[in-house]
Amino acid sequence: MKQLKLFVLGFAVLAICAWAADRFEVKGVKYYVTTDGEPITGHIAVADDKLIFVDDSNPEMTFTVIRNGVKTTRIDNGRVVFELSEPVTIRDGRQSNLVFMLPDTRTREEVVTWVKVKK
Repeated sequence: MKQLKLFVLGFAVLAICAWAADRFEVKGVKYYVTTDGEPITGHIAVADDKLIFVDDSNPEMTFTVIRNGVKTTRIDNGRVVFELSEPVTIRDGRQSNLVFMLPDTRTREEVVTWVKVKK
């Protein structure tokens, strides 16, 4: 059942990306639930005005960030930090700051640029 959920979720992400003008995917992304905690490893898919984080081992941790909902973005110690105007719900918790560690500098800059291009 878990593999079926992952397959359906992956297929949904690919379908969104197939129709998107602004799109890219980044593997090996680490998402930090807390600043001091262990990161969750997954990947992000960007499609037009949506950034989707998919947890590679736990599909319940998947969430979507809407570009217009990002108030500010900064790179802090190699991590991309999104400050959101409206918190996103991840499982049962709500978060208004999201912290991602992306694999390289070029990818970090690409994500920050994606946020700044408001449509």
